[in-house]
Amino acid sequence: QATLAPAKVRSRYHDIISMVCLASSCRFLCSWLVTWQVLVARAKPLGKKACDSCDYELPVSYSIANGLRGSGQQASYRGEWFDVYSKPIHTRYGEVVNVFNFDRHAPSTVPLPPEIVARFNGSVMAITGFETNIVEIDEKGVERLVPCTAMYNHHWSHMMLGASAPPLEIQDLEYYDYVGAGAASRDGDWVGPSHQALHKAFSLASTRRAAASFPAAPGAEPRRHKQPRFGGALDWSDDPVATAPTAQFFSEGNGNEHRLSFHGYARGFAQLIHSPVAFAPGIMFINTKDVTGTSRTGHGSLIPRVAVAAGDVEYSALLECPCGTRRKMDAAAQTIDGKKVGFGCDFPGEDTGVGLATMKHQNNTACHMETLHGGSKCCENGMVLLDEDQEQPAAMSTFYYKQRFYFDDGSKDYTNLFRVYWQAELKNNEYDVPVCPPGTPPEQCVFVMTNQGIAKETLWPADPSAPKGWDKLAWPEDGTGIQLIYAGGHCHVGCLSLDLINLDTGATICHQEPVMGTRVSPGDNAMDEAGYSVSIPPCEWGTDPRDELPPPVVIRPNDRLQIIARYNATRMRPRDDAAADPRTVDIAHYAVMSMYQMRAAFERPSPDFHV
Repeated sequence: QATLAPAKVRSRYHDIISMVCLASSCRFLCSWLVTWQVLVARAKPLGKKACDSCDYELPVSYSIANGLRGSGQQASYRGEWFDVYSKPIHTRYGEVVNVFNFDRHAPSTVPLPPEIVARFNGSVMAITGFETNIVEIDEKGVERLVPCTAMYNHHWSHMMLGASAPPLEIQDLEYYDYVGAGAASRDGDWVGPSHQALHKAFSLASTRRAAASFPAAPGAEPRRHKQPRFGGALDWSDDPVATAPTAQFFSEGNGNEHRLSFHGYARGFAQLIHSPVAFAPGIMFINTKDVTGTSRTGHGSLIPRVAVAAGDVEYSALLECPCGTRRKMDAAAQTIDGKKVGFGCDFPGEDTGVGLATMKHQNNTACHMETLHGGSKCCENGMVLLDEDQEQPAAMSTFYYKQRFYFDDGSKDYTNLFRVYWQAELKNNEYDVPVCPPGTPPEQCVFVMTNQGIAKETLWPADPSAPKGWDKLAWPEDGTGIQLIYAGGHCHVGCLSLDLINLDTGATICHQEPVMGTRVSPGDNAMDEAGYSVSIPPCEWGTDPRDELPPPVVIRPNDRLQIIARYNATRMRPRDDAAADPRTVDIAHYAVMSMYQMRAAFERPSPDFHV
């Protein structure tokens, strides 16, 4: 379904051009062919119509950060594909939709296309990549892209469920089971716990395992493992088809960068799933759509006084989840709207291999109720991000989340990719960016958040279907490591770069920089919205020369790792702005994130490997 990128066309003819140019009698033809080759290399890929009823195109290829041909190298999706749509999402300006319910019977879960279910009933599907979008469908059935200035994707995380996947148990929700949840739900479509709830609940509920045996891969010694609840291999010797998971989690490049960030894998690697039947989308979206028809940017200008950006800047200040006066915040009781809140700036094992308590040492304003003015605790399902004296516009918008899966037959010698996760903010999940001191030159107005730890202690899957649970990676028992195949960084507005470093070797594993949109428009600039990150090209590794990728990066259990995030720390709202809350004048951005969402396979040891 995908067209060859220009670089692939060029490489196909490289040998022919070389032979022609070696013949002195073919100098004119050689000159013409070389000119043609350069023109093809510079050509921009044409779009492909997204669907018969769509009025938009999808890219033929996407940028990656670390290809062998350098910056800007393109990659394309491979295989067949099918689309899945969420149920309708009905929402008003300023409203948060924050629902992550992965139960197969949840109101938000949708079935996969019947032909896909029938085709892979009793067999394994290999998911080789996926594209994501937020769309709207008019009364004539025409599908259009929704600019992020109208519906902002804070982040999403989804599950694809197999026929035999066990239930995902949710428990101990406490504060995050917000009493106002469901205000953004209409007709029972979007009801369930938030992402914060799942972070807490899955660490408790998804770790049960039952005894069973796994078939060994050809040539490997027979082994016995305890079978994870959702399947999945536990080291390189496990047969990938026989141990194919019964559920797969998708949460890479999952913020506003999602549309133009590549979510495909190198040849021979995929997310495998046995007998797929359903799709359970989890979303945290914020409606920022201008409903007055007067905005030059496409987003509304009505914002609470605690927002750290004005209402007329290129991006909506609501995307940083400001805690307006509709929230009842009690610092003494440590509650919001009467519900207890917690912070993760202090955590067990801090300043050891688990990671540094960087936010605690910085005394970051996101660590304390007394200085908390924005973030996910004020962005739960149904919350309205306005002040009490600000009337919420009545106009209702209806959007759909859409995901296109690229797939192949899972029996074709694929290695299953499992999820690996790390974030600079560690256990608090978000941090505030303080403004730089007055007089700082603009190019030096940068805030740096960093962390470091030992791989086996600081990395975790953050995947409810992971073999050893949400918070524990399945490191092989023989001391071998994991090999990275995909690394998709995620960060928020103001982000300048992300780096993942091996401190033992000094090597930069992955360096990423967001691609910013360029067009200011009231509504027709989807995929190029000024002020927003529209892509964060991922790092990719592979073993097939056709992909032109570096070989997989091996991370061993005792490797020391570092993550570095850089954010623009420029003050966004003037200190003398009479409409601003004076408590917020020293904060550039609320509740940002800096994380690496990765996919890996187990290292296959060489004959001379020893711990």
